[in-house]
Amino acid sequence: MTYIELGDICDISKGEIGITKAIPGEYPMVTTGAERKSHNAFQLDTEAVLVPLVSATGHGHASIKRIHFQEGKFAFGSILAACVPKNNKYSAKFLYIYFQLMKDYILVPLMKGSANVSLTLGNLKTAKVPDISREMQESIVKLYSTLKIEQDETISILSNQKSDIDSLRQAILQEAVQGKLTVKWREANPSVEHASELLKRIEAEKQQLIAKKKIRREKAFPRIEDDEKEFNLPNGWIWCRFQQIFDIRDGTHDSPKDSSDTNSYPLITSKNFKEGNIDFDTARRISEADYLKVIYRSKVHTGDILFSMIGGNIGNQVEVGDYTEFAIKNVALFKHYNSDTIAKGFLSVFSKFIAMSLQSHAAGGAQPFVSLKFFRNLVLGLPPKEEQQAIVGKVNSLMALCDELEQEVDNSQSQIEQLMQSCLKEVFEQESN
Repeated sequence: MTYIELGDICDISKGEIGITKAIPGEYPMVTTGAERKSHNAFQLDTEAVLVPLVSATGHGHASIKRIHFQEGKFAFGSILAACVPKNNKYSAKFLYIYFQLMKDYILVPLMKGSANVSLTLGNLKTAKVPDISREMQESIVKLYSTLKIEQDETISILSNQKSDIDSLRQAILQEAVQGKLTVKWREANPSVEHASELLKRIEAEKQQLIAKKKIRREKAFPRIEDDEKEFNLPNGWIWCRFQQIFDIRDGTHDSPKDSSDTNSYPLITSKNFKEGNIDFDTARRISEADYLKVIYRSKVHTGDILFSMIGGNIGNQVEVGDYTEFAIKNVALFKHYNSDTIAKGFLSVFSKFIAMSLQSHAAGGAQPFVSLKFFRNLVLGLPPKEEQQAIVGKVNSLMALCDELEQEVDNSQSQIEQLMQSCLKEVFEQESN
């Protein structure tokens, strides 16, 4: 197959307006995202392929997430380039399909830069395009449309499967906190100490911490009413409120200044939660003096749970690992009164259960939130410690199975995209012979 350069067949221009400076209006505005914004003026009135000029991932890594096709009157951001065929020899739709499927092989290698990786107009003009007839291009566009419909239908089925897996995770947590996962365990262990004795020990430990001024004395908890008991309590369990067995706190309300000192510390918010871990690279840094000032009431320890209580990501959470030298802000902190009283992992199970339906309890207008009072008064069925361990083991094994199922779905989606690439690549090669 012979190739020609993109600059020989297309006029290439850069967007005239920054994406954030667009003024909402009647014309679609192409950005690097999947959805169109709008603008009050248009830049082009034609069919065009739009290529991002900056890396989708940054940090010295070259990548392009998506190519766009747009027709009619439209605007586009200054970090994109529009490629408009100079004549009817080339189809903009064909070029869109070609670059969308082959971007990692054709366009990404043309991106340059050590930190801010980008694609210049000059380099974009050198991109190689197969020199095939317009008739061949139209047949490829038609084939792509057919395959795309089938691909979308298949991906929709797979997306429904992922939704089913999410529902399965929720059902596992629901049955865990209601004791349904450990029915057989209780039958095999009828002589386990009642959870009421465990609750008495936790209360005694709390009184010792109060005497040592490590925690504050709390107000009397309201009586648990019958309408708060949402299921029949298993034998050996006892109703209690969340604050009775776990210490519930929040982060600093101060606004410490950023610091670039050598002895600075991370200030973690829910924005730094990433895939179940804390992303310390994106966190603000505060001075040692500010760090020591703000952790007096929210010092974190390994095994604590950080729980987002404000904004659109309410319910996101992470478990604190070995590194604990950081401060927190605008997140709830769930702590053990004594690490030996409650089974390891039981707090994590219950906090994930809380997150399942938390949005319905969020208050506020533009910035919804969940109060510490809400967390502290949550009603929990407390199992004996031995059964807590059994619950954690059962949940972990079932969640691992869910992870495997989800990975299979993700692999299937990737294979579908690869198959589509292979089919069209084969067509390119056949058409060139």
